[in-house]
Amino acid sequence: MKYPDLITPVEGQIYLNHNGQRYRCIRVLDREHAVMERLTDHWTLTACRTRRYEDGTIEWDHSSDGHFANKDEDE
Repeated sequence: MKYPDLITPVEGQIYLNHNGQRYRCIRVLDREHAVMERLTDHWTLTACRTRRYEDGTIEWDHSSDGHFANKDEDE
């Protein structure tokens, strides 16, 4: 298997993580950091160095700032 390529996620786009979960990119901080939100439960994190596999799934090298987003704040 080819080593996955580094990508910069696109704000608003939904990605399938290599673990089977779907994440929406809600903010790009810079080329190597993006805020991602898991669609099932709104777990939100800062992904560092996101990579895309040949099958289109993604992973990141590590994450930080993980928390459950309070969706009531958006309303």
